[in-house]
Amino acid sequence: MLSGALVALLCLAVFVVFRLGLWRNLSSPKASVMFLFIFFGTLQTGTFYWALDLLRSAIFM
Repeated sequence: MLSGALVALLCLAVFVVFRLGLWRNLSSPKASVMFLFIFFGTLQTGTFYWALDLLRSAIFM
């Protein structure tokens, strides 16, 4: 049987590995371009240019 401290340590390790993998995948230029196209595909044609620039800068942060 695992002790509570060991279970907490294993959960923390899983979380750290997941977080590192997530940051690595989201920092990829391919992922950024994919999210950019998904978001721009859902916008209407009359969207203001400042809103498009704001969305573009939020994606690449």
